[in-house]
Amino acid sequence: MGLSAMWLEVAESIGVREFLVVWAQMDAARTQRPDFSLYLPKYGAWERQERNRLILDYADAGMSAGTIRQALAKARGITLTQRHIQRVINRERSRTRPTTHE
Repeated sequence: MGLSAMWLEVAESIGVREFLVVWAQMDAARTQRPDFSLYLPKYGAWERQERNRLILDYADAGMSAGTIRQALAKARGITLTQRHIQRVINRERSRTRPTTHE
């Protein structure tokens, strides 16, 4: 069939059967929706989102930015400043706070 090397690497990474399931699902979506296109955001964006969720989980558990910094370094090898961690907490909390219009 002539799949690109990238797709062959994906199949090898996740398993051929699993790759075939994903391929079939994408093909079915294309058949059902002619305007279907595949978009994958950058992996780094997903990693940042997951890191930020972890930071919020730690903050919600009552951990300080300094303690979160140490936990991230130990558990994930992530090095951030306390200031950056606090900015993440403030930004993410402001996004999830319900707004009231009176």
